[in-house]
Amino acid sequence: MDFMDSQFIGILDLEPSPLVPEKVMKPFNEDRFHIQGAPDAEPSVKRAKKRPRYHPRTHDRSIWKEVCETYHDQDDMQVMFTMLQHAVKALDAMWEGAHAIHRDISTGNILFDGTNGRLGDLEYVVFYDDEPSTVHNVKTGTLQFMAVEVFGGVYLFEPMTRDIFLAAAPAGDPNAHSIYPFRHNALHDLESIWWLVMWSLFNYYPNNAGVDPQALETQRNHYEALFSPGFGLDMERRNALSNRRPKFISSMPPPFHAMGELALRLRNVLGASYGTAETALPIKSDCQAFRPAFDMTAVLLKDMQASLEKDGIAGVARVYRLLHPQKRKAEETGDIQEEAPPMKK
Repeated sequence: MDFMDSQFIGILDLEPSPLVPEKVMKPFNEDRFHIQGAPDAEPSVKRAKKRPRYHPRTHDRSIWKEVCETYHDQDDMQVMFTMLQHAVKALDAMWEGAHAIHRDISTGNILFDGTNGRLGDLEYVVFYDDEPSTVHNVKTGTLQFMAVEVFGGVYLFEPMTRDIFLAAAPAGDPNAHSIYPFRHNALHDLESIWWLVMWSLFNYYPNNAGVDPQALETQRNHYEALFSPGFGLDMERRNALSNRRPKFISSMPPPFHAMGELALRLRNVLGASYGTAETALPIKSDCQAFRPAFDMTAVLLKDMQASLEKDGIAGVARVYRLLHPQKRKAEETGDIQEEAPPMKK
């Protein structure tokens, strides 16, 4: 008999196992797990209703023979954009091969093995299908790199061509509705890649460029506006994604001006792809917007890396450390000031 079945059924509010005989279940008394004399006068039935229901889950780990470094551990921007290109190839292969969506693109899930970029952490992967759904997808992902639509759980690029409250479902189609549940799709993974591009351009500064403290402050402030959780974050990110001439262009540090223009082009590609995909909801797996979006994302990331090579930008430093050199020096030398010992009397 399984120990979990015999000892904790009723305590965790799990479904009884078919392996446990009925005669074992009857004499079980959960009150023996309560300390006698404790001020708990609630009936056991009432306590049971308050307990959460636990669903079975599995913990999986993928182990590679190569030792990899994460995206946020890199200090060479050319390597970083190689990793982004390879991550897009992986997303493309997942979509083309199985209509799989990653749903958690972040700096910790894109890895480098010394030669190639890798895409890890497939915990939240789902397989996109065309089955009708009546519920919204659960919001998943890393906030700093989460697609704006995913964060809000709503389609933002649906054309306003009709009154969604008055429009009726087409005759003979009981599954057609004027409002459709939100679903995570392949474009949202590509938007997460775009947010990684933006994170890189505002979080780092080239080692071969002159440092302007005022420009660094502007760069850091815009980083905080887009990537630091707080009031107004959602609005800032929506503006960056949809404004005709967003504020991030004027805040882009001079060494990254060319990269900023390419990032703007990639953003426009994503916006146009969203508009195409959301003209007919629900979005089908054979939507014509997906293939061009993958192709253009790959092309523009390659152009960004070529821009870095042209301008001789490779090694980079975090803007925060440049603004606070004393902290950077302490981290590099290990000379971190500790609390002084008590003075002898």
